[in-house]
Amino acid sequence: MPRTLRQTQRSLHLEVADNEKAFDVKAAQSEKKTHRLGLLGMKERAEMVGARFSVASMTGKGTTVSVRLALDKACPTHDSPSTT
Repeated sequence: MPRTLRQTQRSLHLEVADNEKAFDVKAAQSEKKTHRLGLLGMKERAEMVGARFSVASMTGKGTTVSVRLALDKACPTHDSPSTT
């Protein structure tokens, strides 16, 4: 399963892809099954830190999950100076 993590001066981009079966992204994102977080959970966690989350899935091409975080919007690290 190919995985890439790229950093530029302005963003961090994580991408995970496979070449397996594709699926209906809209249907999967709208499912509200108990005890399963799936794509909705990944999207919510990405948004919690100000990242953009996307999923692309095509028959014969597989699925790619992508998260892009603008570094100027990133949560402060423990090493960041306090602003109080």
